[in-house]
Amino acid sequence: MSGYVPFPVPYPVYPSYPSWPAKTAQGVGYVRWALLFATVMQAINIVGFAWVAVVLTGAASSGLGFASSFEVFGANLAFICAAGIIAFAAVIFFILGASSAHEGREEFGPDHAREMDRAVIFLIIAFVMGVIASAGGLGSASFGVTPFGSQGPFSPVGGVFGSVRGLFVGLLLGSLVRVFISKEDRDITRIGTALLTISPAIGTGIAFLTLTTNPVDPLTVPALAPLAFWAAAALSGVELIAFVLFFRVYSSVHRRMRAGELPPIPRPPPLYTPYYPGLAYYPVYPGVPEGPPPSRPPPAQPPP
Repeated sequence: MSGYVPFPVPYPVYPSYPSWPAKTAQGVGYVRWALLFATVMQAINIVGFAWVAVVLTGAASSGLGFASSFEVFGANLAFICAAGIIAFAAVIFFILGASSAHEGREEFGPDHAREMDRAVIFLIIAFVMGVIASAGGLGSASFGVTPFGSQGPFSPVGGVFGSVRGLFVGLLLGSLVRVFISKEDRDITRIGTALLTISPAIGTGIAFLTLTTNPVDPLTVPALAPLAFWAAAALSGVELIAFVLFFRVYSSVHRRMRAGELPPIPRPPPLYTPYYPGLAYYPVYPGVPEGPPPSRPPPAQPPP
């Protein structure tokens, strides 16, 4: 029957509302992609730093210095651009993930809401430290070194702020999924945080060691330059391991959320005031004067 409703007509028909989308699951998915991009970025950094180390080793052994390898450094620009683009994508997905997770802060109870509030603080500190460090997005070593601008891939200032940045990035990654993971996975996040913190600190020490060697000829390859770039490749590998550990944890949480093992707390249904028809309205008409009482009919006459 067209237009049939299972209740009286005075009650309006309310539309059906869609299910509540889980913002936390969406945020975990975004951060998972950010970790994947960060892992790829560090893999590119490893190849790029190793390439520069090989070139510097050959230039130092031949005694020709930087002048003979300038074209090779120009070719290394491809590694720099690739790492920068992927790092930018990682940062975008990371911010989207943290924002979506914070929008769903009420989906898993007060403990999760408290962790999301802490995550916002960690995100702000990590972002500020990362900008100051200028350390290639989520990585620890600056990949923008030129043959004449620096003797190594590390910066003392960038390394110090990079260590603080790595600490708060790890704390942020751990806070976003803390209420969903087991004790073993929490230990994995602590290991990843330690690796992200230690890697820039080691780079800072190498930077101070490199700055103490001043070559006589500015075009001469410093003795520690190849070693510094090999160390940069190794430290990028350390951060790659950290991102792989976090990616493993986030993949597990994301898979459980999609399988329905971690359902959000249902949002209470919206309250509607039921519609009740009011009393019937009867217009008031002006009074009409009463007419004379009806006359009585004459009494019936008996038949003759």
